[in-house]
Amino acid sequence: MQRHDIYWFEDALLLLDVQDTVFKVHGSLLARLSPVLSALIASAAPAPEHIADHKRITLDPSLGVQAGEFTRLLEYVYHDE
Repeated sequence: MQRHDIYWFEDALLLLDVQDTVFKVHGSLLARLSPVLSALIASAAPAPEHIADHKRITLDPSLGVQAGEFTRLLEYVYHDE
């Protein structure tokens, strides 16, 4: 897994794995925007790294979500594009 160059926020609490990329983003922001992501975040287990208050989600590869597509979603969410 490699950290995303842009969407790795030190103050964020959600680690989200998409393909071979891990994003560290603000779960509360994503949860407000998407009922699907909200449900995933609500059911997420604590991060195995034992980082206090952090959660980790791995998107199932069978969903067909590509890291580049998820990056574009985050560009919209964070108003980078």
